[in-house]
Amino acid sequence: MKKIFTMMVLAATFFCATPAKAQFEYGVKAGLDFTKINSLGNDVKTKNHAGFFLGPTVAFTFPIVGVGIDASALYEHRENKINDQKVRQNSINIPVNVRYGIGLASLVKVFAFTGPQFAFNLGKRDFDWVDPTSVSSTTSGGVSYAKENFQLKKSNLSWNIGVGATVLKHVQATVNYNIGLGKTSDYKGSTVADDAETIYKRAKGSSNTWQVGVAYLF
Repeated sequence: MKKIFTMMVLAATFFCATPAKAQFEYGVKAGLDFTKINSLGNDVKTKNHAGFFLGPTVAFTFPIVGVGIDASALYEHRENKINDQKVRQNSINIPVNVRYGIGLASLVKVFAFTGPQFAFNLGKRDFDWVDPTSVSSTTSGGVSYAKENFQLKKSNLSWNIGVGATVLKHVQATVNYNIGLGKTSDYKGSTVADDAETIYKRAKGSSNTWQVGVAYLF
């Protein structure tokens, strides 16, 4: 019984001591991204622009094995063009990554990371456009015209794969590719005449993003 009690005490001491050896860091992260919208088809023109993100970040690392976890809460702004119409998207992104790092020198540490990212759309989700010049034919009831609708999902899941480096223990730079899992938007094109609508295009889009970030750790 005494041996079992002693082993329990030692195990408890180990698990209590482990967090004390781990390194906890927090700071502020900012950066730029470039998003590409896929799967809308060749007849839908898309143009991509750079966006930006900003928010707090934390990291928890076990220095002996070099394995850790980081997480952030980032406000992100993106802009794209769908058939020459501007689409703005604001969202809160929460990436949670597992990382593995090694120290190249006392002042430099490099690491690789991967993990899921949860995004929650803020503000406007629906974008509707009407182009009276897109259809030149006329009907007895009036002029036919084309109508387009682009709708963003309320939330979506993606996956990060990236690398980074920490310099002087306070400045951290990262670059990663964010892969959309599932569909992130809906597109519908239609022709309208005499209050009747004929759908000629329906598609679901997905988004992949390159991100470059810089963080300052306190």
